[in-house]
Amino acid sequence: MIKFMSDKKSKKPKVIKKDEIAEEPKPVEHAKQEKTEDWQNKANEYLSGWQRAKADFENYKKDEKRRLEDFALFMKAGLILEVLPVLDSFEEALKSVPEKEKESDWVKGILKIKDQMNEILKKFEIVEIKADGEEFNPMYHEAIGEAVGKEEQKNKVIKVLQKGYKMGERVIRPARVFVGK
Repeated sequence: MIKFMSDKKSKKPKVIKKDEIAEEPKPVEHAKQEKTEDWQNKANEYLSGWQRAKADFENYKKDEKRRLEDFALFMKAGLILEVLPVLDSFEEALKSVPEKEKESDWVKGILKIKDQMNEILKKFEIVEIKADGEEFNPMYHEAIGEAVGKEEQKNKVIKVLQKGYKMGERVIRPARVFVGK
């Protein structure tokens, strides 16, 4: 397309070539549509970013809750590990009480304290690991040594040296045992 413009000095029309002409202005409707599409794209971009951030935050909350639960279990287990030797001492003391003293008040007091400690363990859902006569399981038992036993006692717990405890399925302290060979 060629346009003619007049030269002010000579009043002659000036020839302008096609490649010298600037782009023709776009219609107003087309510009509005482009702006709307730009806004729509931006809005979609912000929405998807917000949705990702929300999902990330939800995952963070779940992870944090799980971490706090694990920490609480760790703290409970640490406290119980400190108390278990005291319970072991009570049980050892009760084993050495003479038969004629078993009905005395001081022995009843020791039994009462032992029962209270067992109630605390029950409250924290701590259970004793069954070991005596059971099949040896390294997940629950710590073999201190082997002992000669009957053929049917092979690979079974013959003697328990120290009771083991678990909280749910998590072993707090394995039972220390002798295993039949």
